[in-house]
Amino acid sequence: MAEKTFSPAGAPRAEKDSQFKLLKKEIILDWDRRSEIISRKNSVKYGSILISATTQKNWEYSIALTRKVKGAVKRNRIKRIIREVYRQSKINFTYPMAVIFTVTNTFDNLNFTNFKKFYISQLRQFNNENYK
Repeated sequence: MAEKTFSPAGAPRAEKDSQFKLLKKEIILDWDRRSEIISRKNSVKYGSILISATTQKNWEYSIALTRKVKGAVKRNRIKRIIREVYRQSKINFTYPMAVIFTVTNTFDNLNFTNFKKFYISQLRQFNNENYK
């Protein structure tokens, strides 16, 4: 159950809901594990973002960006958008998955809503195909 917290001025703040939080244990850090998931050929491409996925027991994700995406601000914005799409869309799938996001080139305007719609539709197809 979420706790009520108070701001320094004493005014009550909104309760935090930890249900949709990204956990540190969800991040795939092992490069061998990442390459194994990518090599399974369950990939779709959205612009210069390659999304590779596989079904498994737990939710996991990884984001890999090249330095071809110039500027740390752009790279961080892309990572924030990808993490938020991943976080918000987990509830739309029946079975947990491991998802690898690989950004290979410059991506000028990554639209959150379009990317989220594409991500959900493609991974829902993949998720349903694996569990028929």
